[in-house]
Amino acid sequence: MTNGGGCEQASFIDDSRIVVEGKIIDESNQPLKNVSLHFSNQINGIDVYSKNDGKFVVSTPITSASNTISFPNNQIVEVRTSDSRIMYYSSAITIPNDVNYVNLEIKIK
Repeated sequence: MTNGGGCEQASFIDDSRIVVEGKIIDESNQPLKNVSLHFSNQINGIDVYSKNDGKFVVSTPITSASNTISFPNNQIVEVRTSDSRIMYYSSAITIPNDVNYVNLEIKIK
């Protein structure tokens, strides 16, 4: 589907959901609590905070767009996951739209 400007718009894919869970740690591998992360997939935008043990969970309907996790106040140092298609940069993690579950360990500074 396109809009008048020719840009592709995201759409929901049936009743499928994506679940992203993980743990946020510092450069000494210690869990970080109350770290803000923003999940988006062009339709949904969700702000989540890590718990006292550094863990977080996001669950939302899957769309036809890639999923992005960004850290507004922190820089990503390393991401550990079993899916090699998940990419990360200093400010964001991208998860392909055909992935419906991912577990991440995210090291930030």
